[in-house]
Amino acid sequence: MSRYSRWGFFKNKRNAGTLANVDNFYPKYPDLPSSDIFYTFIRDGYIRRSDPVANVNTTLGAPLKTGVTRLLKDMQYTMPDGSIALPTYNDSTSSAELFKYDPDAGNITQTSPTVGTGVDAIISSAVTGCLVYNGNVHLYIDQGNTNVDYIRFKTDYSAINKVNTHSNSPGPILIEDAYPDPQKCIALENDKVLIFSADINANTSPTDARCVIHDLATDKFSNTTFQYDGVDNTVVVTGPFDLNVVQVPGSQSIGSESGNVYIIPQEGFLLNGEPGSGTVPALDGPRCIVEFDPGANVTTRFTPTGADLTTTGFNKDDKLYIGSTLGVDGNVYAFPGEVKKDIFVLDPSNRTATQSTFGIFNTTGANTIQCQAEAITASDGYAYIRATGVQPDYFTGTQDFWLAIDTNPDSNTYQTGTCIPIDNDGIVTTEQLGKGLAIAKDGLIISHPQSSSPNICTLQINSNAGFAISYHPALLNNIND
Repeated sequence: MSRYSRWGFFKNKRNAGTLANVDNFYPKYPDLPSSDIFYTFIRDGYIRRSDPVANVNTTLGAPLKTGVTRLLKDMQYTMPDGSIALPTYNDSTSSAELFKYDPDAGNITQTSPTVGTGVDAIISSAVTGCLVYNGNVHLYIDQGNTNVDYIRFKTDYSAINKVNTHSNSPGPILIEDAYPDPQKCIALENDKVLIFSADINANTSPTDARCVIHDLATDKFSNTTFQYDGVDNTVVVTGPFDLNVVQVPGSQSIGSESGNVYIIPQEGFLLNGEPGSGTVPALDGPRCIVEFDPGANVTTRFTPTGADLTTTGFNKDDKLYIGSTLGVDGNVYAFPGEVKKDIFVLDPSNRTATQSTFGIFNTTGANTIQCQAEAITASDGYAYIRATGVQPDYFTGTQDFWLAIDTNPDSNTYQTGTCIPIDNDGIVTTEQLGKGLAIAKDGLIISHPQSSSPNICTLQINSNAGFAISYHPALLNNIND
């Protein structure tokens, strides 16, 4: 069954309004649209109008750091007004700072939020975060299970506060009071956050290597059926783990627009490697896809029809696919790590998959490609990821580039794409990591700078898409680790 039938709309149906009157039909943050409206709008509006422009070594008006005095995490967040928030920590003054990319002005400036007590002491430990549905961005810290502090800042940049949810102090920490080392997090509707966590000492009950739900109404954490599989020969659930986490609207089984969450493994998730299964899979054996249904609290492992997830010649620590994102067609697009050299496209509606380079790049002879960290779906309908390698069809020698594929099924260039050199002079900008990707309402994608330089790498998209559509959690891509 196609996703268009399953989710209640059809390829040529246009009854949910147009982008010209998007404000009348598309709900604004913090409300979520139905999956019908969501997919209709992005398929109508996420169309490329001209080629994107890559740029490197720019500060956009104000350096995010000077030397090594300001530490910038891989965390940048698209705000409901179309700006991008960039929380940082100033190592010289030991204080929290909050920067903003203003798409109307086209520059980055420092804001002046009210900083609450205790924020300065813990913000340098923040490792992941997401925009949630209560007017805040949550930043979760690298804290194991010894305390349960986290940070939240207002989407209007007015305040940053520390929150402590350890209500059981000084007694033992309970599951409802704690979350272990966070890897990634993603917002759910009804003011909840899904936190993918791992801990190096996970031989406890309940295990520390798990997924928990943070209920913001009660400020409590609850365990789920989701657990990481093993990375050793006894299939003990331990971390750390690298995860590709993608939310698919309309796929959840009961009463939710948030959708199931699909995990395309980088490391881990060995086939038949469920904790407690008694099965010890080969560590270089095939891996599998994981589906987590937050509404039903059900975790399912499966191998999609048409997929080859074998890892012969590689070990458990090699990455299968390194970055994933939701396509305009409702499929999950995953990009190659060390193990695979193709683009993996998962259709979650029928659990089928396609693996191909789609003619975008080649992997023969001396040609190489290594993608970096995170992918993002932009308002022109293309999925983008940073990559480095040799692709003589596009440029000479080894270069950094953006790898792009069109994900809009109504486009004339559907599932075709290109490699976009970041610098036409052939400069390899390996210090500019492809992490922390966020997109503003003007179509500018900002990539996280490395500590050796205050400069950033950007990609300018040209599209007439209504920017409000980008604030569905499935498109935010604010799941940095």
